[in-house]
Amino acid sequence: MSVMIRPNFGDLFASRLAYIEEIIDLKFKHHSMHFDQVFKVKDTDRSYEEVTGLTGFGLFSVKEEGAAVTYDERRQGFDKRYSQTVYGNGFQQSLELQHWDIDGKFQDATAMLADSGAVSAEMSVWSVLNNSSTTETTPDGVALVSTAHLLAGGGTFSNRVSGDLCLGTLEDALNIFSDFVNDRGLLIAEQPGILIVPPEFRLYAAMLLGSELLPDVASGTTSGITGVQAASTHFNAINPLRNSGLSYFVSPYLTDVDNWWLMGSKDQSPLRVWWGLRPTPDHAVDFDSGNAKTKLLYALAYGAVDWRPLVGGIGA
Repeated sequence: MSVMIRPNFGDLFASRLAYIEEIIDLKFKHHSMHFDQVFKVKDTDRSYEEVTGLTGFGLFSVKEEGAAVTYDERRQGFDKRYSQTVYGNGFQQSLELQHWDIDGKFQDATAMLADSGAVSAEMSVWSVLNNSSTTETTPDGVALVSTAHLLAGGGTFSNRVSGDLCLGTLEDALNIFSDFVNDRGLLIAEQPGILIVPPEFRLYAAMLLGSELLPDVASGTTSGITGVQAASTHFNAINPLRNSGLSYFVSPYLTDVDNWWLMGSKDQSPLRVWWGLRPTPDHAVDFDSGNAKTKLLYALAYGAVDWRPLVGGIGA
C-alpha cells in the first residue's frame, strides 16, 4: 500500500535544496462540474434504476357505414437498467512527513483529491455522448445515435447525421427534429434547444448561431473553419439561425473533435445521472504507524433513457 514518506521528497526534506525560491505544486484551476447543464441529475438511495416505455395510440382509420369502430391498445415499450458504480481514490501520509512539513505543501492534498474526483466523474458521465454512436445504448438496444432506432409500434427511425458541423449538416439535424415521431409513428412537437460541441467547434458554433449574416459570406472569404463556405455573391444572406432560440454548450470532456449533438431543451433531456453517493471524503489515522489516511468515494449511474429529442452528428 502506497504511503507518502519524506525520502520520496528529498528536495523538501533530507536533501533539502538550499535556496528554494518557489515550490511549483501545479495548483491549476479545474473546470467546475458541469454535466448538469445537459444531463438531468437526481439523487437516489437505490443500487440501480430502471426505465420502461408505454406507447400511446396509433392513427385513426375510416369507419365505414354500419361497421364497428376499430379498437386500439397501448403497448409495452422498451426497458433498461442503470446500475450504480462506486469510484474511489485516496492517499496516505506518514506521521513524519506531516509533522515536519515546514512548507505546508502536504496540508491541502484533500482538495487536490477532490479535483481528481470531479474530473473522473465528468469523464464517466460524458462517455454517454463520447460513445453515443458505438457502445452507449438506449432501451431499444441500439446505439444512442443510430440510423435504425426501433419503434415499439413497428418501424425504425434515424437520429444520425453524417458529417462535420456546418450549416448544411445542422439543417439536416433540424429537419430530423421536425420529423421526430413517437413509438406509434405520430409526429411529436419536440423543439431543438442546445447544440453540444467539443472545444474545437466553439468558435464555429458561436458564428453559426450568433452571426447577423451567414458566417463570412459578407466578406466573400473562407474562414478556414470546417464547413464555412465562401459565397461572395450572397452578401445580403441573413443568418436564419441567429434568432432561432438555439444556444450552444461546450464541454472539454467531449473527446471526438468531429462529433456534435443537437438536443432539445434541458427540461426534455433524455440524458440522466443518478448520484448514489455524492463525493464524500473520509479521514483516519493508523494506530500503529500514525500514518494519516484520506479517501474519497462517490457512486454514479448514468445513461440515456431515450434517443428523443437528440440528434448526433458523426463527422469524418
